[in-house]
Amino acid sequence: MILFFSLFLLAMNLLIPLTMLGFGLYFRRHCPPRNHLFGYRTGLSMKNDDTWRFAQDCMGRLWSKWGAILLLLSLLLSLPLFRLEEDAAGWLSLALVLGQTGAILLSILPVEKALRATFDKDGRRK
Repeated sequence: MILFFSLFLLAMNLLIPLTMLGFGLYFRRHCPPRNHLFGYRTGLSMKNDDTWRFAQDCMGRLWSKWGAILLLLSLLLSLPLFRLEEDAAGWLSLALVLGQTGAILLSILPVEKALRATFDKDGRRK
């Protein structure tokens, strides 16, 4: 039972990094049409097609890198799961997933900074 629980936690710990890596690679290669459901959607990124494509590419490059780094870190930090008691393994996994979630939220900052450095508030290139 402990092995199953550890494998489950490992899978959950890798879910966010794999999602970031997968979507990062996807958005680098395929920019979806501007929409309100899928992609990097902020006020500036949705101003026009130019800002949209720029934001998807920028986010894709960032998530590709961060996703790969988080994947390696998550694998390394998840190794102790197989030796810890269930409660300790659960808390370690929770801390890891919270850190990964923080990385997703922090990724907004460099993308918005790049958008603001490249475009004015009306979406025209500077």
